[in-house]
Amino acid sequence: MTIRQLTTEEVNAIGQRALHANDDELASLVNEVLYQRSRSRGGVLEVMSLVSMRTGDGIVQFEMGDTRIQMTIVEARQHALTIIEAAMAAETDALLVRFLRDRIKLAPEAANAALADFRTMRQP
Repeated sequence: MTIRQLTTEEVNAIGQRALHANDDELASLVNEVLYQRSRSRGGVLEVMSLVSMRTGDGIVQFEMGDTRIQMTIVEARQHALTIIEAAMAAETDALLVRFLRDRIKLAPEAANAALADFRTMRQP
């Protein structure tokens, strides 16, 4: 038997199969593999607070791998709100698709199409 490291695409495909099979334990394991792989490649987002030596103002710094971004407190709060809104939308999307698949018995493709329509309606 040959052992090799899975590509990110293969891990993602396994994750998709786990989600379609409603295997939360396998999906969680796939997420952990992707997280650890991302972390080992510098793909973990680190956030820290700083104070500008020049102005004395608070700054928020984001680092991922070799990329470093600094922003004002106001900018950081706005980005944080955007992330929270996206997370809430993702939670709602997942609940809707699960409802359509499990309760309404829609095929995955039909549930995804309904989700696309729902997202269009949700836009301001």
